[in-house]
Amino acid sequence: RLRDELALVRQRGYAIDDEELASGLCCVSVPIVQTSRRVGAAISVAMPKTRFKVRQVLRWVGQLDEAAGRISRALSLSNGR
Repeated sequence: RLRDELALVRQRGYAIDDEELASGLCCVSVPIVQTSRRVGAAISVAMPKTRFKVRQVLRWVGQLDEAAGRISRALSLSNGR
């Protein structure tokens, strides 16, 4: 089941935690990609389950992707010094 879930995360480009870490807590996360195209870290947003709306997931993913891109670019610039 874990391998299937990891394959799904790779395919869609984001992960969802639906109370897996803690009861009542949901998260959406995206990878921070290094210049080598390898995942070096991740960024996420967490919220109470009562605020988690599936219809909002793609909006959160878009915002997280923008932030991840800025972080990735900043890290690649700082590594070049």
